[in-house]
Amino acid sequence: MIWYRLPIGQESYNWDPSTWQAVMLGRVASASWQAQARVQADGLVEIELLQASEVAAEPPRAVQLTWRSGDALAWDGQRHYNVRALSEQALLWQWPTRMDAPLLAQGTRWTIGWLRIQDAADCFWNADSWEDCAYVLERLLSIDELIQWVQSHFSELDEEADYYDGDPQALLARRLMREGRFELALEHFQPDASQQAEAYLRAMRSANDLSQEAAIRARHFWEAACLMREYGMLLFAAELAPDYAWTEGSLEWGDVALARQNRLYSYGNPINEPSGEEVDRAKQTQILPDKRYHYRYRAVRLAELGASLLPRHRTRSSRRSHQLVPPRRA
Repeated sequence: MIWYRLPIGQESYNWDPSTWQAVMLGRVASASWQAQARVQADGLVEIELLQASEVAAEPPRAVQLTWRSGDALAWDGQRHYNVRALSEQALLWQWPTRMDAPLLAQGTRWTIGWLRIQDAADCFWNADSWEDCAYVLERLLSIDELIQWVQSHFSELDEEADYYDGDPQALLARRLMREGRFELALEHFQPDASQQAEAYLRAMRSANDLSQEAAIRARHFWEAACLMREYGMLLFAAELAPDYAWTEGSLEWGDVALARQNRLYSYGNPINEPSGEEVDRAKQTQILPDKRYHYRYRAVRLAELGASLLPRHRTRSSRRSHQLVPPRRA
């Protein structure tokens, strides 16, 4: 004798109509659950399960969540799930061992818990520790992560802002300039810096315009080199090492990335060991050349590119004219 239990009402242990039809047609699929982390506007992260199988299935007994950076400030479980920490960047949601789990139909969504993660940059920014915050923003975040962080904290450019320590938007703008994303950089500069950045952008566009005569392109390379040399601290400098735009280049602090990698001591206290990912990220964002006022060396390279476009008998005179430009700014 073969019999089926027909679905009735809200009984959670019965088959739903979709499962009933699938079994009648001989289609029996394994359970398929998808876990999604949904980030809310206030930084809260909700953990949601989606039942993707055609047949009804029990929710998973365990769901593990890991993340790359930031500290979990608080967390909790829902739908009977309990939560425990596996490490600083890992949590485990578990269904109670002695509790039966219901059968859930295809398309069912369950929010099984939440957590709140505070980003390292947020921690330092809220604590008014600009040197540490700048290190995270400039050396540990990717450029896209940095853009997202700035946009989440500053809805628009505040031309009247007077930051006591550092300006995250200026840090972002200079990093964008260093990486050649000039148009986006203009959105984050203050008006005085924006004018010089636009002049540099016009010069570089003309210098790279292959339809122009070589002598004209050389002149624009020279113009860009002069702008970089004179306004480099405003447009291209690193907030920390090697340029120290934080102090407008007047003071040279230690290299935070190097200190972290070498686990140097600060005020008699040991520095905790950086993770392998931190070291890798710091290497990927290293400012080159790694020399004080690095943009001066980049300006020389632009001048050399312009000189290379001139006839050989004019190269020597162009080099002499380069030496006549007075160094007016750091």
